[in-house]
Amino acid sequence: MTTPIADRADAGSVMGGRTLLLPVALAVFFTSGFAALLYQVIWQRMLAIFSGADVYSATVIVAAFMGGLGVGHIVGGHVADRVARRTSLVLFCGAEMAIAAFGFFSAALYYGFLYTRLGALDIGPEVMAVILFSSLLWPTFFMGASLPLLARAVTDRIERAASTVGALYGFNTLGAAVGAMLATWIFLPQFGLEGSLRIGAMLNVCCAACLVPVTVWLRRTASDTPVLAGAAAIQSAPEVQPERLPFWFWMSVYGFAGFVALSLEIVWFRLLGVMMKSTAFTFGTLMAVYLAGIGLGAVAGSALASRVRRPGPAFLGIQAAGGLAAAILLTLLAALADDMGVLRGYFASYEPLSVRESVDALRALMAGVSTGAMQPVEWPATFFKLYIALPLLLILPPTFLIGCGFPLLQRVVQTEL
Repeated sequence: MTTPIADRADAGSVMGGRTLLLPVALAVFFTSGFAALLYQVIWQRMLAIFSGADVYSATVIVAAFMGGLGVGHIVGGHVADRVARRTSLVLFCGAEMAIAAFGFFSAALYYGFLYTRLGALDIGPEVMAVILFSSLLWPTFFMGASLPLLARAVTDRIERAASTVGALYGFNTLGAAVGAMLATWIFLPQFGLEGSLRIGAMLNVCCAACLVPVTVWLRRTASDTPVLAGAAAIQSAPEVQPERLPFWFWMSVYGFAGFVALSLEIVWFRLLGVMMKSTAFTFGTLMAVYLAGIGLGAVAGSALASRVRRPGPAFLGIQAAGGLAAAILLTLLAALADDMGVLRGYFASYEPLSVRESVDALRALMAGVSTGAMQPVEWPATFFKLYIALPLLLILPPTFLIGCGFPLLQRVVQTEL
């Protein structure tokens, strides 16, 4: 026989665990995103050795990566809808372990097999695209499946679904942005390709290990059942005005929005890559800015989603604003191309910017010391404009708006757990 005090204690324990569950999940998913982009930056370089470093090859690799994520997301969502929360969390842990296993052995596949065994063959572009997609399908499938699986595990009320999914997506994408930046500027120079892959694999293992106690807690508290009455007062979101458009319409619109977002990514990368005269630091830096905008937008959108009464029109308006912002900024860049001051001389030259020398000069400038080997004012200024100011001004505003729409669309289509 239980007492009212014991019931209240049990309810408090359940609510305390649920209060901690989302922050833990956000931290884990941030780390998972960090590892994912650490892998992508490394695999992009490894596969470029096999398929070539031209624009076509880079585009196919990015498309293959995104395609695998999409397939995994669809399958993961289908599975998550049909299993209990604890089972979904166990599957998420399994997905992280599958990614870790592939990451640990991926160098043997991409360099030891594809480049060493197949690199000398005359492979057409269609076959090359199939090879690249197939080689990336395993890890990207599980990366894509991880969001719906984890979202199902941490969401217990439908009114929280849009904000929870949006926050998870935002934190995962922000982790990916940090991973892309640190992989480019710190991990690869310090640890090399294989050392960085091992770091990524260890991070995935840590993600799975951190959630093992949560699976035990879910089993012990039987948290797939409702919380005890009176244990917590949940503030309901404003009632959503019913949308008359069918589910397939919203999925088609979001698919088109994804097409536009990836197309803009390729345009930005090609344009800024030419302006930067691509170096080993270009891809990771631009990817970090792109993902940071989407991640920040998704986090902001997750806070906004619970306050919007008509999320459908809001989603469409924000997506249109993102495309309009991209068009305006690209037009302004073209109009101001002749008035870029110090960059005009750089564009007219042949040699790319020496990133290492620029960073060293910037450090010396910040320390108030002149190195004497170069002009510490001119070079850091060029570096700042090329690697920081231009990407932020051109990419960040549109991607922020694009990312902000994801939680709003979740609010439209999420009708049941």
